[in-house]
Amino acid sequence: MYRAHHARMSDIETDVFAYERAMGEHIDCRAFTLTSEARHMRNVKLDVTGTARAKNLKLIITVDLMAERSDSKSGKSAIVASTEGNVPVPGMADMKLGLNVYETK
Repeated sequence: MYRAHHARMSDIETDVFAYERAMGEHIDCRAFTLTSEARHMRNVKLDVTGTARAKNLKLIITVDLMAERSDSKSGKSAIVASTEGNVPVPGMADMKLGLNVYETK
């Protein structure tokens, strides 16, 4: 699976979707994965499956619910996963996602 850094995602996505439209060929969108290493997210993995051409794009969010927790700034909850702000949805330049998964203490 291709793992791209956030700074390069827009160029890659634009090139792939433009190529699909121009050539009428399918490129597997599952190649776009935004991982916690790429965006400094905590325990969050974003995958886009399907194709724009077939109009069956799906965003799959994966969070390990058994991962080690860290205390929130207030200390009232334990953070399981976070995008740490809004991040672009891979392949969809105008869509953003903000995710926090936590448990109360």
